[in-house]
Amino acid sequence: MIAAKINNCKFSFKCPKDWSALTDEGVDNQRYCGSCKEQVHWCETQAEVDKAVSQGWCVAFSSEQITPTYLKIVMRSNAS
Repeated sequence: MIAAKINNCKFSFKCPKDWSALTDEGVDNQRYCGSCKEQVHWCETQAEVDKAVSQGWCVAFSSEQITPTYLKIVMRSNAS
């Protein structure tokens, strides 16, 4: 399956943790980061990223989805 593209991402914080390093607490598309004490939401589409940004959530997604492609990282959106 080809991943949907996520465009025009600007983030105030780029976390060095990978999705697989976060704690799976049994909630679909969410994991917990013990370092920053935040829930991280996995985004597959632009609409999911837009929703997460509007809520000020931490997000993660595949590097192949980013235009242009960046390193795979977990990121926190700029909620301000």
